[in-house]
Amino acid sequence: MFTTTALALLAPLFLAPPQGPFSQDYIIGQEREFSADVITLRETANAPAGFATLEMATMDADGADTDLIIIRTDTHHNILWKQRIGGHSAEYPGNLLQTHDGGILVSCFSLSTPSVDQRAVLVKLDDTGAYQWAHSYRGDEFTNQETRAHVTQITNGNLVLITALEGQHPTSIAGGQHLLDSHGLPITMWRQFENWNLPIRILYRGICELDGKVAACGEIIRELPDGAGGPTRNSFVTLLSDTCGCTNWFFEYPISPTQRDWANAIQFTVNGDLIVAGAIGGLFSAHTGYLMRLQVDGSLVWTNTYPSFPLTDVVEDVNPMTDPTTGPLTVIGTHLLEPDQDGFAPLHASMMLTTPDGAPLRNLYYNPSPLGIGVALVHHYESTDGAPDGVFGLATALMDVTGAGLIRQHWLRADPDLKTGCHEEMYDQPFHVQDVGILPVPLVDSTLDGYMLLNWDPIDPNIEVVDICAEDPPHFPALCFGDGTGTPCPCGNTDGPTAGCANSTGLGAILSGAGTASVSVDTLVLSISQAKPSQPVLFFQGINFINSGNGNPFGDGLRCCGGGVRRLQIRFMDASGSASTTAVLSVEGAVAAGTTYCNQAWYRDPPGAGGSPCSTFFNLSNAISVTWAP
Repeated sequence: MFTTTALALLAPLFLAPPQGPFSQDYIIGQEREFSADVITLRETANAPAGFATLEMATMDADGADTDLIIIRTDTHHNILWKQRIGGHSAEYPGNLLQTHDGGILVSCFSLSTPSVDQRAVLVKLDDTGAYQWAHSYRGDEFTNQETRAHVTQITNGNLVLITALEGQHPTSIAGGQHLLDSHGLPITMWRQFENWNLPIRILYRGICELDGKVAACGEIIRELPDGAGGPTRNSFVTLLSDTCGCTNWFFEYPISPTQRDWANAIQFTVNGDLIVAGAIGGLFSAHTGYLMRLQVDGSLVWTNTYPSFPLTDVVEDVNPMTDPTTGPLTVIGTHLLEPDQDGFAPLHASMMLTTPDGAPLRNLYYNPSPLGIGVALVHHYESTDGAPDGVFGLATALMDVTGAGLIRQHWLRADPDLKTGCHEEMYDQPFHVQDVGILPVPLVDSTLDGYMLLNWDPIDPNIEVVDICAEDPPHFPALCFGDGTGTPCPCGNTDGPTAGCANSTGLGAILSGAGTASVSVDTLVLSISQAKPSQPVLFFQGINFINSGNGNPFGDGLRCCGGGVRRLQIRFMDASGSASTTAVLSVEGAVAAGTTYCNQAWYRDPPGAGGSPCSTFFNLSNAISVTWAP
């Protein structure tokens, strides 16, 4: 099935024309593609900083043969390399990890291993995507997708792999902790189970690490004695030892006393707390999401539930350059909409910003297809290559751009306010404070041994990146240029036909708009470029186009917008003289649907930054016209 591919990191692979920093894309290549994980990558000797995504792709129509696809991009989402790995049968994805040496580690639960006792698999790729090694570890006889493997790396370079193992009783599943060296070779391997006389299933779903501490989460299912009702299915969180393979603590958290609940993701916060995200309801019919904050000893700080929004991932929004003690949270999940008049109930991938204590601040769902599932997300902070702050969300769309009903990996490239400028809607997310009891779970450990080498040479898959918004780009007419065709610039400081009057860099600033200018669905972002690095800029709007849109001299530039002027937002420009709005412009501008406004940017050009051509030390961009829809 596989052939070895020699890889070299070449120029970025532009599979679709870049459409700006924020947009949405489908990744098309195999029969069906289910998103699994996304991580940020630091710069290495052979690759720039960027992202990596993991998906499960079907190789045949019936889905019996699935492989894993890893895609590495730079910070602008240009694809650097892509690899497909797997065996003769099905692979179910776990997570991705960038190791200390800059490589990428992939975990999965595999049915392609030589023995039913060897199911958990780790595959190591270097930073160019070249295959280094693959190992299979002692697993179990179960073949369902719940028995996935997840991996993290601790400060000394060793690896901690969590997986599912055959339990003490028939149909039971024990938790497995594998302490491995950096090459995947076993140090200690343990089976962890509750010493009870009825079947119990411990299903890991997430793992995280901070300063040598390792935490994991998932679902614990207990079969009750005959006549005592159905099984109990509740969330659990555990703190694992990084040295002995034993458990420091294992607590069960029944989020719902009457319904199934489970934890999907877990993250350490900057102050050492744990944030857990999960869902309530049936496995394929979850109807509510939850966030839970714990101290490192497992004690509960708070729990919130979110109706119609099952959650799959959570991250703390903390810029490492600012190093606060705590920060807001960003989550991703699936927003459930009410059925339409035909009884069809759409569901859409959704992301939400919350306060540090989980109160919703901003919620958007993304609806290019009628069925979408939010999977994972990461934050990205401004980098030296000019990539702006933002959020990279990963979803699965159950209909592609052709309407053929296929399943596609769905990229959500959003700004810090979660706006992609493409097929998205805001909504108000209710939440409820939940009172949750904590149940200690006593575990028994038994040692394991054994692992196997695998030969999974990767191949380069055929994929295509389709920009969902490319066929319907927003259009905001530009006017009032400093090119001399209209009102002359104040001191002959002209520039070209797309910019304002020239500043001390010799160029004029360019104002542009992207997104949807709708009062009900506002994703409009104003952006300035070619202005003065590290200087403040004021974005503002007016109801009038001064001098028939040609403007009048003002400072070193032309004042184009006037009448009922409103300040929209002040931002500081980056090292290239660029900045974008993050505010909700329809709110800041108090706009009225059906009204056309003039938008412009006013920025400083002070003596300490090179002076200004006309010695007034401020300038303006061109203007754009924005007509707001209902």
